[in-house]
Amino acid sequence: MRKIGKLENKKSAEKLNNYLLSKEIDNIIKSTNEKEYVLWIEDEDKLTEAKKIFGEFIQNSEDPRYTSVIVDKSPKKKRAKKITLVLGPRYPYLTQVLILTSVIVTALFHSPELKEMRIPENVLLWRNPFNGYYWTLITPIFVHFGVLHLLFNMLALHHLGFLIEGKQGTIFYLTQVVVIAIISNVAEFVMSPSYFGGMSGVLYGQFGYLWIRGRLDKTRDWDIYLTDSVIKFAIIWFFLCWLVIPDIANYAHTGGLLSGMLWGYLAAQES
Repeated sequence: MRKIGKLENKKSAEKLNNYLLSKEIDNIIKSTNEKEYVLWIEDEDKLTEAKKIFGEFIQNSEDPRYTSVIVDKSPKKKRAKKITLVLGPRYPYLTQVLILTSVIVTALFHSPELKEMRIPENVLLWRNPFNGYYWTLITPIFVHFGVLHLLFNMLALHHLGFLIEGKQGTIFYLTQVVVIAIISNVAEFVMSPSYFGGMSGVLYGQFGYLWIRGRLDKTRDWDIYLTDSVIKFAIIWFFLCWLVIPDIANYAHTGGLLSGMLWGYLAAQES
């Protein structure tokens, strides 16, 4: 969908809406407040024509042609549109699996018997994938270094995961988790090579995705919006980790956040 312009009067917006429909230009009105009515068209191929009509309407909205139209608003068959592939259940099963896996892996990581053998560090935490440890591109996201670390990350994963997987399906969600995990883990290793772990790089990626897409995607199909309090908390916590709190995988946070924001921007442009 593309925006063609905004009007300050509801009646004028409805008049133009009807005229565009009479010209077979499907459009909708979105109101952000009582003084702003934004018109969007569904077919980008008719954007130029719609903008031309909008400009003419602004010049003379009282022209009789805008009031003499008869619009048939009965349901019509629409031409086929681009299909977005959404596979997998709408119930967020994968989110539940990720939470359970994180709990189990973290418990094993802190197992005294395994710690003595250094198995968790050698198997789960980052090691150079170019030396054959390719699984460590992903596995650090499941390791947490304390109860609070695990608890807060799982609460955030439960919230964000339910939103994204519930909306866009399991295949999309799995792809997003894997891609953002790799980007955030690589960013941390390249910039600060040391042991690190946690889901927070992925979580900041999911936050960035929902934040930017919620701001830019004005289509009727997208109805997920983070509250201002959630956005402020995430941003404040991001900078606190950089400036105040020690021993945090800040490059993983940053890599995840930037990749998620870019993903959200591209998704909004695509829709």
